[in-house]
Amino acid sequence: MNVPGYNRTMRWCFFWAPLMVLLSAGVYAEKTPDLLPCPPGASDAQCNPSSHDLKEAKAAFSRGLKIQPKTPDQAFQEFEHAAQLAPRNVEYITARELSRQQLVSKYIQRGNQELEAGKQVEALADFRSAMSLDPSNQFAQQRLLEVVGDSAPKTSAPARVVEESSELRLSPNQNHASFHFRGDSRELLTSIAKAYGVSAQIEDSVTSRRVSFDIDDIDFYKAMLVAGQVTKTFWTPLGDKQILIAGDTTENRRQYERMAMRTFFIPGIDTPTGLNDVMNMLRNLLEISNAAA
Repeated sequence: MNVPGYNRTMRWCFFWAPLMVLLSAGVYAEKTPDLLPCPPGASDAQCNPSSHDLKEAKAAFSRGLKIQPKTPDQAFQEFEHAAQLAPRNVEYITARELSRQQLVSKYIQRGNQELEAGKQVEALADFRSAMSLDPSNQFAQQRLLEVVGDSAPKTSAPARVVEESSELRLSPNQNHASFHFRGDSRELLTSIAKAYGVSAQIEDSVTSRRVSFDIDDIDFYKAMLVAGQVTKTFWTPLGDKQILIAGDTTENRRQYERMAMRTFFIPGIDTPTGLNDVMNMLRNLLEISNAAA
């Protein structure tokens, strides 16, 4: 099978490998990290991370370097976490993007092999994974369309939205706050929310335990992100000034994470088989968890 663009995609592996070796060898360990300019409109917390964030980012970066050869997927998550905590650090951003392209290349290569073997469902999943990491990757887009193209049902006109639900959005106060807390984890979460004018409803799955929490001059979203890591929780909006906090489990995320709903009208699909084909295509292509015809 002729796979256009495949060699160009694979060249990423040869490009990033020596750079990752340099990073893992600690070439830059003894010098002050190179920093990108602070982007316009960014908050002071983003431009000048706290010492706590810098320490956590360095630890995440080190973990990523150690596990990258065997578990590149997990390494990417570590690099991404480091870059989120220190978004101006050139090393962290470089490692994240090189790791991202390595994964994209891996998914595309495996998808091509599965497509040649007639495993369309598996190939679709891998091309979709590549797209989720790099939505602008034209080669992954092309391969994805090739997989779906032949099986996609023909319609007499484009689908149109006939109904959709609005998405709940939280509006915390825009102030920054500092926290030096020793005490119960549930009390910590309530205190953080209150500091930004938000009321928190704590779900029963949140474990009550003693925690220490020290962080300075951060906004609501960074505070809740770090607190969630400490308490193993996540939050979801209930209104513009109210949130629900629950234990971070797969079941809780499935139950509480907010979803938007849209109703589409697809002309020309008027048989059960046609509807079933459309639903299967949407589930596979867009990873829709709940869909009904």
